[in-house]
Amino acid sequence: MFDPTKHCYPMHQVVSATVDRAEEAGKLAPRGLRFPYPELRGYCANLLPGRIAQVLAQTSNFKSGFIRYWEKDAIAQLQEQKRNEAVVHVTTEDYVEEIIANWIAAEAGLGTPEFEVGEVKDWQAVRIAAGKLASKPFFLIGASLKYAEDIPTLHMSNILKCLEAIAKGDITGIQVQIGSIFYDYLQAFAYDPEIAKIKGADQRRLQVREDMFRIRKSAAYFNASIVFACQAKQTLDGAPSKEFYTPGMYDGKEASEIAEHSDRIFSLWMPARTHGVNNTYSHKMHTYTAWDNSLWLRVVKQRGKLPAGRVFPFRINFAEDSLARDELYWTD
Repeated sequence: MFDPTKHCYPMHQVVSATVDRAEEAGKLAPRGLRFPYPELRGYCANLLPGRIAQVLAQTSNFKSGFIRYWEKDAIAQLQEQKRNEAVVHVTTEDYVEEIIANWIAAEAGLGTPEFEVGEVKDWQAVRIAAGKLASKPFFLIGASLKYAEDIPTLHMSNILKCLEAIAKGDITGIQVQIGSIFYDYLQAFAYDPEIAKIKGADQRRLQVREDMFRIRKSAAYFNASIVFACQAKQTLDGAPSKEFYTPGMYDGKEASEIAEHSDRIFSLWMPARTHGVNNTYSHKMHTYTAWDNSLWLRVVKQRGKLPAGRVFPFRINFAEDSLARDELYWTD
């Protein structure tokens, strides 16, 4: 039953709650998740626990790569600050071994394809790399190739149960403070049993909408910063132009609530995907070349720092899932 007393507040109560919230934000500031690329940290404020950032891109535009890039830096941040916390990666895209294979290969100085098929000459380098990575404060929620018979149905209800198990210590025997959670990606989560009963064209939209609300709640419940990958629509209404195709605020596929409940939105675009490798394209009287590893990052929405709107050119290192600024086009 609806209780109106839970939704009506006199001014003195709101003032008190606002001051309390500001004080709490000050206490949480040291736990804020920093932006992964160092040069942009002055422009992009740290993401406080309870806040949500969206990484928005069309298919095959480095969405998952950027998630992995950011979570590696999140782990490094925890270790630098000597915080007894952990990072959690939730995937419905890849097997957990596939995610870590790239990391081990890079650490060992190998190519990922060779490592994944066992074509390794220096297994000692692999063992050393694996030993370094094994101690990192990192959990993965997803399906495992080794335990294929136990592949779970990863709808949001089960994902939240997994997060709860990690936090309570059911996995390692030690309670874990989750510092940040990375979801890859929103539209790929399985249907919850309740939504699965609803048939029709609106089924996926309703699921995405419900999942977005739960992601928002989980940020507060686990007192963690959350970053999630979001699939962009095939036709982008919010892109600056057909030539410069960075997704806009409401270009997330399925539901407007995705944008409305995100505190930050960063959109990604690889020009080679739309213009072809080595072809040129123009934007605001400038001409660019679409290299095979070119990436534009657009700050679509942010709170608590400078206004959104700027775009930044990068080059992707696919072997390491990392970024370096494109010196040819970068402007301060």
